[in-house]
Amino acid sequence: MKDFHCCATCRHFKPEKTPKGMKYVCGRLGYETKTNYQFNCWSPKEHVIKLMNKETDPKTNWRYIQSLSFSSTNYRGETA
Repeated sequence: MKDFHCCATCRHFKPEKTPKGMKYVCGRLGYETKTNYQFNCWSPKEHVIKLMNKETDPKTNWRYIQSLSFSSTNYRGETA
């Protein structure tokens, strides 16, 4: 499976064009970031979830959960 986990694929990633060039900010954390940075609070955009689900790992039959809610459900859809 490709590694989709980076700031550029997060729904909170906000690119801003400035006179000095591009500036990238995390809307959730409020910090300047870079496209390839990774944080544990990553919440992928809908089109990224669809791409991830197309590339299901045949060994584990792993699929990313469609509904992202911060509850007791982990990334495999199992209840903790």
